[in-house]
Amino acid sequence: MVDSLTVTPSGELPFAFELRKQIPSELVLKNTTKEKQAFKVKTTAPKKYCVKPNTGIVEPGASLTVTVMMQAHREVPADFEACKDKFLVQATPSGGSTDMAELFARGNENIKETKLRVAYVKSKKPSTVLEEALPPPPANESPAEERVRLQKEVGLLQSRNRALVNDLNMMQKRGGKIVRGFTLLHILLTAILAFILGRYL
Repeated sequence: MVDSLTVTPSGELPFAFELRKQIPSELVLKNTTKEKQAFKVKTTAPKKYCVKPNTGIVEPGASLTVTVMMQAHREVPADFEACKDKFLVQATPSGGSTDMAELFARGNENIKETKLRVAYVKSKKPSTVLEEALPPPPANESPAEERVRLQKEVGLLQSRNRALVNDLNMMQKRGGKIVRGFTLLHILLTAILAFILGRYL
């Protein structure tokens, strides 16, 4: 925790991991002083995260929420159990200035820092390919309506199946090496095929 801003959460910035989805997290910065505080948020992996706002001013006694968006993953990260990505929150009295380059220039002894490491956590409501692909059936549908809906669902599942096959083919072309995520995609592909065979054939 910096002396000028209270940063929540502390120590770790959690992300509820899901494949193929952007994952949001939040930092809450609270100014516990009687002066305006400037802040700047940095990360060791700037291409992987979008931080808004990454700089700004927090009024005395006020709080500000910083949204951190992790880019979507096509496969499970190699460092899933112990992510190496880190964030740094810097804070300093603004003194009425809004020039962030000047406020956070090297040599400013008034800059206080808080470090957080990224932590992947399991989603509380994990979604599966089938849950994403198939909407819940409407109540009291007629046999004819059910037949039409099932035909559409089969087409949608077949489309997902083709997409997964393309992903597997791309992975196999990466220098002939087995990459992380192959097993997961294979399981998802098998689940879809089993679902189609069991429900519609």
